[in-house]
Amino acid sequence: MKLKIIFAGFFFLFACKFSEAQRTSLLKMGLQERRTEINKMSQKEKSDALKQFKEDLVLSELQIPDDQKDNFVTVYNDYQAKQKLIKNKFKAQRDFNSMTEDEASSELDNSFEVGQQLLDLRKEYAEKFSKIIKPQKVLQLFQTEGMMRSKMMNHQLPRQK
Repeated sequence: MKLKIIFAGFFFLFACKFSEAQRTSLLKMGLQERRTEINKMSQKEKSDALKQFKEDLVLSELQIPDDQKDNFVTVYNDYQAKQKLIKNKFKAQRDFNSMTEDEASSELDNSFEVGQQLLDLRKEYAEKFSKIIKPQKVLQLFQTEGMMRSKMMNHQLPRQK
């Protein structure tokens, strides 16, 4: 069910980026044609569309009441921005075999520091979210984010046989 919601959300979000006439033709396109159209978007358009999709998915999954949406979205967007800043601090090399032991140890320490910063941020924002929504919904938020991250990683990484 969640996969259908995610797929429908991605499709809807990207379809909304086009004019009304183009939107109709996207609905009739096959997956490959749709991907081609999405690939024509600038990186900024794709980034904005993904940000909006994540926001819409979270609001839908958590069923945030209309009177709380503005406050929630403000806190959620702030959380996302701070999370992105922290994640950008860590750009691990993928060729671990070419690292010296000192470089690998330093990289490992850096990954722990970034992980701790992300955990601290999550704790800070769990408190902020709890002032707007119930703790059960905060747990659901973090679970939904994990699900989205997992789905995105599955689409970014090459399939291994």
